[in-house]
Amino acid sequence: MFRFNQVKISTRLFCLSALPIISLLVALFLSFQVTQQKDRLFDRLYQQHLLPLSEILATHSLLRQTGLDDLRRYRTGWAGQNETIDKIESLLAQVGEHWRAYQQQRGEAVDPLNQLADQQLESAIQLYQQWISRAGSDAITVRILNESTFNNEINHTLVPLGETLNQLVAQQIGMAGEVQTEAASLTHTMVQFYLFGGAIWVSLLMLLGWLIQHSIQRPLHQLRAGIQRLANSSDLTTQVVVQGRDEIAQTAQALNRMVNHFCHLIIEIENKSVELRKNAKRMLLVSETVEEKSNNTNLEN
Repeated sequence: MFRFNQVKISTRLFCLSALPIISLLVALFLSFQVTQQKDRLFDRLYQQHLLPLSEILATHSLLRQTGLDDLRRYRTGWAGQNETIDKIESLLAQVGEHWRAYQQQRGEAVDPLNQLADQQLESAIQLYQQWISRAGSDAITVRILNESTFNNEINHTLVPLGETLNQLVAQQIGMAGEVQTEAASLTHTMVQFYLFGGAIWVSLLMLLGWLIQHSIQRPLHQLRAGIQRLANSSDLTTQVVVQGRDEIAQTAQALNRMVNHFCHLIIEIENKSVELRKNAKRMLLVSETVEEKSNNTNLEN
């Protein structure tokens, strides 16, 4: 089983201080990844939906509004023949550019709705070309001068095209909404991750901090209690409990070795003193024997 006191205190404190920094770096990295993903979503929204939508709307506006307004001005006498022809030809060129741009953006895969739009647009361009074809030296085709014929051709060709283009607009708006929903879901997921993941991570850091503090405080209290027992009892046989391999355990081991050394010194001094007392007694006996012999010799003389 892993114990914190198997690791040095400096290492524990370094890990405790490094983990918040690491968690911050991880959060920044995740934020960067989410930002990149959102950028890709917005780029997809712009490239695949907003640009095609603008091309469709421009085509719709030119054919269903601008072109018809130019023809009506000619029919009512507010515009000349050459001016109207130039405007319509320029308008058709713009329509072609917008629709070709839309075709490039939509890609090669074409659904039935787009096929229908292509066909109806081609019919609408042919109708405009017929409208501006000359019916003599001083007038455009007489068909646009006939109100009922003009309106019938609009209803037969341009109105269905407008409905189809409106369906394409709705389709692009729907797909753009899906991208927006995907971006919102990504944001919601990231917020939940930050809230719940952050709460769990902070709780784990607090728990780790408490465990590290307890792994340092408890051995210090035990070491202090052992030193106090040694100071109060003067018992050099007292040993401080050694737990783990950290700096506190090394201090406890050093203290135990010092006490053992003092104990051996005291025992050695005590043994020397006993030997000295024995030698003193022997010397006293020898001195007394010599003195007694000396006294006996003096008495005999």
